Amino acid sequence: MRMGVEVNGDNRNTRGWLIDKNNRRRRLDVFYTDYNTKLFVEDGTLIEEKIKRSSTTQTHLSDSDKEQQYARLSEYYLCTSPPESPRPTMEEMDHSQTIEAAKVALEYYNKKHHTHYELTKPVLSNGSLWNGGLWIHANFTAFDSSNGDSDAKLFFAELKVSRKFGVRKDVVTACRPFNGSKRTTSCEMCEGGDIVHPTSRFRQGLYETKPRDLRPRRNGRAV
Repeated sequence: MRMGVEVNGDNRNTRGWLIDKNNRRRRLDVFYTDYNTKLFVEDGTLIEEKIKRSSTTQTHLSDSDKEQQYARLSEYYLCTSPPESPRPTMEEMDHSQTIEAAKVALEYYNKKHHTHYELTKPVLSNGSLWNGGLWIHANFTAFDSSNGDSDAKLFFAELKVSRKFGVRKDVVTACRPFNGSKRTTSCEMCEGGDIVHPTSRFRQGLYETKPRDLRPRRNGRAV
C-alpha cells in the first residue's frame, strides 16, 4: 500500500492520496492534531471511524474476531507499512560499487591464478559510459591468505557491466596487483581522477579514443 501527501504551507492540513491493496487510488485529507497525530479522512469520513464501524456492526463476531478484523481493516485502509529507507548518498553508492567490483574481480583473479586473496579495503572506483557500454575501473587492497603473507597489495581492476534478461552481470576484463610495475593515476576514461592504473593490459581508456590510420601489411592489406 502506498500513500502520498501534499503538505500545505502551515504543515497542519494536507491533501493526499492512498493506493490500497486493490491498486485503487483514493483521495484523502490528512489532519494533524496538537499531539502530532495524523487523522486520515476520506470523503468527509474519518477512516479510523469507518474501520471501527465496519468491525463492530457485525454482532455475530466474538471480541477476538472483531479485534482481528479491525487489524485487517486497519492494514487495508491505512498506510501501515514501515517508511521507505532514505536514498543512499553518492558517497555510499560509490563505496558500494567499489566493494562489489573488488569482490567480483578478486573471485576472478583467485580462480585464474589459483590464489586466495582476500579483500582488505575497497579504495576507489569510477563507473563511466564508454565506447557504448558501462565500464568500471577500481582500486582495492587485498592479501593472500594461502601463504601467510599478511601484507596487503594494491590492485587495479576493470569490469564491464551488462544485463541479460534483467539480471546484472559484471565481466572482469583486467585484474592485477601492482608488484613494482609502472603505474599512472589517469586514463582517458578516468581523466582527472585518483584511481591508480597500470600502464598496460587493460582495455578502456588506455589509449585516446580517436580513429587511427590503418597500417599497410606486406601482402598489401590494411589493418
